[in-house]
Amino acid sequence: MSSDLVAGSLASPIRIACGSGVEKAEMRLFAGLSSGEIGELLGTTERTVERDWQKARALLAESLASP
Repeated sequence: MSSDLVAGSLASPIRIACGSGVEKAEMRLFAGLSSGEIGELLGTTERTVERDWQKARALLAESLASP
């Protein structure tokens, strides 16, 4: 399965639930940035980044668990 297909199929639920959560997840997973660094780049708090990350992780787990 191509990474574009996986990213496209999982990005929509995450984007709906937490707005820019996909962008934050990409920064965390692919760029290796910390929550503080992401918050600084996006002009938001570290706590907001953490909260969005928790929502994105929960939705990702749910999407992967569903047949």
